[in-house]
Order: sequence, then C-alpha cells, then structure tokens
Amino acid sequence: MDKGTLHIYGQSDTHEPVYIIGDYEALRRLATAVGNAMSSMSKDIFHFRSKTDTFCADGEGYDIYVIRHDKMEEIVVPYFCACMEKGVGPKELWESKE
Repeated sequence: MDKGTLHIYGQSDTHEPVYIIGDYEALRRLATAVGNAMSSMSKDIFHFRSKTDTFCADGEGYDIYVIRHDKMEEIVVPYFCACMEKGVGPKELWESKE
C-alpha cells in the first residue's frame, strides 16, 4: 500500500512559516487524518485524536498524530528555539485520556 511521501518543516522561531510538502497520496492521508480529528464537533469534547503514517523521501517511515484540542492555551509553543514555555507537549497530549 502506497502511503506517499510527506515532509513537514516546523517553525524554528516565532513568526516563521511551516511547510507541508507531499505527494498526492500523502496529502490525501493527512487530509483524512485532519478530517477524522474534526469528526466530533461536540462542544462537550475538546480533545479528539487521529493518526496516519507516511514516509520521508529517504525512505524512513513516521507517524503523524493529529489532535483536536480546544484549550490551546495549555499547549507548549511549537518552536525549536530555546523559548519553549511550560505546558503540555504534543506527546503528552496524544497519550492523555481527556
């Protein structure tokens, strides 16, 4: 099964762009994962998850975790610089039961 090829280049600092570059199949799978995470539009649910997997151009596979979390003020900022704030990180959010 072709899972496509997808590269996600995250922010290194504030106001930096994020680039998502992929072939058709990888972008389709990402769109499906985002749609699945949005599938519960209930105001009572603020945390909903979806997952897919794909490959980098070097052939290495990886998972993509898509999380709908309506309390974004709890989440650490995504920058790679040393300015990370205290808060919930993406791995902890994915593993939480809320």
